[in-house]
Amino acid sequence: MQELSNWGHVALIWTLVLVLYIVLGLRMWALRSTNYSVFSPRGISTLCIALTITLVTAVCAAITWSLVGPWHGIPEAVFTALYNPDLPMSGNVVFQGDPRVPMETVFKVNFASMVLFYVVLWLVKVAFVVIYFEFSKELSHRTRTLLYITIAAVAVTFVFVICLHCLWCLPMSANWVFEEIVETETCRANLAPSVIISVVNVLVDILIMGAGFSIVRSLNLGGSSVRSAYLIIAIGTLTVAVAFIRMVVLVVRMRKQNRAYDDIYNGMASEKNRMKVYLPVQESAFGYAEVEAILACVAACLPGIRVLFRKHIARRSGLTFKDCGSTGALTPPASPPTSCSSPPTSCSSPPTFYSPSIPATPPPVYEQKVRVEEMV
Repeated sequence: MQELSNWGHVALIWTLVLVLYIVLGLRMWALRSTNYSVFSPRGISTLCIALTITLVTAVCAAITWSLVGPWHGIPEAVFTALYNPDLPMSGNVVFQGDPRVPMETVFKVNFASMVLFYVVLWLVKVAFVVIYFEFSKELSHRTRTLLYITIAAVAVTFVFVICLHCLWCLPMSANWVFEEIVETETCRANLAPSVIISVVNVLVDILIMGAGFSIVRSLNLGGSSVRSAYLIIAIGTLTVAVAFIRMVVLVVRMRKQNRAYDDIYNGMASEKNRMKVYLPVQESAFGYAEVEAILACVAACLPGIRVLFRKHIARRSGLTFKDCGSTGALTPPASPPTSCSSPPTSCSSPPTFYSPSIPATPPPVYEQKVRVEEMV
């Protein structure tokens, strides 16, 4: 995806944001009649999704500004002179104002945007994990312990990721101050922390999917409830796949970067390539992180949209959802009229009464299956 221009990258970002808002609108429409407390597992999950979408929008706006902002109005010759002051023609380059000011501003925005990006990824994990606590009372002791270990792993890895990103270059200003970026070898667009964080991200996602699989087996569900729960797990694996793809992209870029550093050390790199390696440009530093964040938010919204499909299937089956989302109870269709309109004593045959296949008040086991089927 490196062949995309800056404007092409911007078009890709906001197309995905539009898709995200469409999915969010469908989710809100599907759950418009549901009632649950803000502090319930579903309420906390919904808050996490709302916060992630807000932060993703902010990150995409910052990236757009960085891609087409004032930094890209600086001529390439100025960049070359800044990073290679010993060149014979460097003193002849003239540029109005100090070009380091817009560059440092972009570096600061990039640094803060990556922090928000990691917050988004881990909020999506919380949105998936916290919904499992709605069934914690029905779980076995071993499965409940696995659930607690999973949420603890999410919390610990989040702290680790933020600390690694912020403290890899010390002082922290080395992430955006021009002189320190040029003089500090370990902080020149280094992709090592991004690769480490991507590996941690993939491992935590796998742990979450494993916990979901264990919870479904522990509930001893059957039929459509099992299929519904496994579908939610399959949706969660989308985040794992996207995170894995981005991890591979970062590893490939890091290997190319290391070869470029070796060429610079051995004096075999051209001045143009030297500038590209030293400059922590937006495309290399982010590695399409915003694409991963948007797709993760879409995956978090998809389980709620399933309610629309269940209602559509119920209508076609002649059933009407009375309160989908709170109790899962179904209202049976009206009883058909009998062939005997007079009292039963005047009929030649005894009347037949219509009995719905689904009771108006479902038993507890049925309610539990419906609740699992509506995990959102």
